[in-house]
Amino acid sequence: MALASPRPLLDDLRYAARSLAHSRGYALATVLLLALGVGANTAMFSLVDAVLFRRLAVERSEELLRVYASGAGSERGALSEISYPAYADFRDQATAFAGLAGYRDNVPLHLAAAGAAPERVEGAVVTGNYFGVLGVRPRVGRLLAPDDDRAPGAHPVAVLSERLWRARFAARPNVAGTVVRLNAVPFTVVGVAPAGFRGVSVEQAPDVWVSTAMVDDALPDLRELKPLERRGFRWLHVVGR
Repeated sequence: MALASPRPLLDDLRYAARSLAHSRGYALATVLLLALGVGANTAMFSLVDAVLFRRLAVERSEELLRVYASGAGSERGALSEISYPAYADFRDQATAFAGLAGYRDNVPLHLAAAGAAPERVEGAVVTGNYFGVLGVRPRVGRLLAPDDDRAPGAHPVAVLSERLWRARFAARPNVAGTVVRLNAVPFTVVGVAPAGFRGVSVEQAPDVWVSTAMVDDALPDLRELKPLERRGFRWLHVVGR
């Protein structure tokens, strides 16, 4: 069988080029639409890649599961966060998990450190076993531990992200022991999280972690709701290994 001549294809390309040259506005609009389509697809793939394919910067992320509470009454079947008392029950009684940790991210904190202007940073309130359940090791100093979370208000300590440590504290290796103010309350920095660690929420990137025992200072608007006592107040996300 004889192969088709490439000349008709070249003629078509020349005709298309001449047509676009005579209709520059149409050509520009077409190019912009194509660019928007490619950009939207690229952005969507990037989001799916971040959510579904890339592993979290934690130990054996494939073992982690999010745990929700089911709704009641008219909300039956809906999923929601978990109250702190319910979380404590699950943590102490659940046998299907090696560990259960609670957290509340997207917490706005006002950070003030000596010699620098105050700034607003994104924080997270986490249970004392949070870093242990995730299998995260410190970059500097230590991370939060269960002993930091036993008595409300007793241990005002904080962990910094590696990004904030470099940007705000010049990557000082002796940053542990530094006193900062979070929402005007003195906190002692005990350590720095490893590079790339941002918790278990793809959407959030906390720069400061404090224990749930300090929730009244980190989230003063919730103080009247007694977040550590009220079983009906669901505010914690829970992750289990």
